[in-house]
Amino acid sequence: MKPLNYYFILCASIVNSPSIGQTLDLVTVTNQSITIPGMLTVGVWEKDHQNQTYPYPKMFYAFADGDEIIIDFSTENKKGTQTLKIKEYDSPSVVYSNNSFQALDGIKIKVPKTAVYQFEFATNHIFDRSCKLVIRRIPASEQTKNYNPNIVWKDLNDTSYTSTTEQHLVKTDTVITNLIDQVAKVHSSTNNYGNRNTIDFQLPSNTLAWSYYIGVNQEGKKQFDAASQSFLSGAAELASSISGYGMMAALALNAVSFFSQTSAGENVHYWFTNSSQVTLKNGDVVSDHGRMTDQSSGKNYLILVNDNSFQAIDVMVKITAVSVSQVWESRPAQKMSITTRKVPVSSN
Repeated sequence: MKPLNYYFILCASIVNSPSIGQTLDLVTVTNQSITIPGMLTVGVWEKDHQNQTYPYPKMFYAFADGDEIIIDFSTENKKGTQTLKIKEYDSPSVVYSNNSFQALDGIKIKVPKTAVYQFEFATNHIFDRSCKLVIRRIPASEQTKNYNPNIVWKDLNDTSYTSTTEQHLVKTDTVITNLIDQVAKVHSSTNNYGNRNTIDFQLPSNTLAWSYYIGVNQEGKKQFDAASQSFLSGAAELASSISGYGMMAALALNAVSFFSQTSAGENVHYWFTNSSQVTLKNGDVVSDHGRMTDQSSGKNYLILVNDNSFQAIDVMVKITAVSVSQVWESRPAQKMSITTRKVPVSSN
């Protein structure tokens, strides 16, 4: 038989055991007065913000797994009812929902997991409601007794992708275009037809440069033919490798000029102008050549004037443009977009 004092010691240890008959103390999470917007406030806002949902005030608190949330809610005005929804933040998981109440007296909600929870109140009363709210927690264990329910706000970057199409350059070609190749008759100043001849031409889009040659009568033609022979002698290999590459293209591309100039023979006055009647270049020559980089859109003009009173002249005119042709194609692509938002996280 055991001594009597053994039984006294055993009973004392059972009474003092923290695991039997004891509950951890209530911890106050918040004790505050809140205002719930009434239907009038909500209606005015929604009228000014079409197709938007009213941003009812929300509260965010952190709870530990196994905690019990205890809520007391009261309002002096008993008209209308309130709604409350408690859900895990950024999740469809609702832990408590009540769509019609006037007061809450110590309701208990078991916390299913450690997380931040969102509390959202609303009312069907026409006017705003002034309410008293107390939220407390019963820790699940000694280990979570000091769990901090307060949250902090942090920036979170959300990355999203949208399908789109992008233009990609497939290839770039150099295009040589002979715009004018003719002999223009310019009558004398006393002729009934007038002593002016105007030739119009239009530069291709994406023109890099263009060249011209003007030569009067046989002397002008002779100068051009001589330059052609020099070009073929010095650049025959290059001319055969590039489509359309010739003496005029070489001049436009700022290569070596094969032309020479002469002052012997009949002359012609000329003006290059654009559609705005701005003079690009002019001269009084027997023959002339040049490289131009003006890229005026629309029509350009070459005006030829003969100052000879009795003799008409034949003017050789050649104009060549060098432009860039780009081939593009559409390809599918993903466009990344990053948006930053504030999220509540536990301060533990």
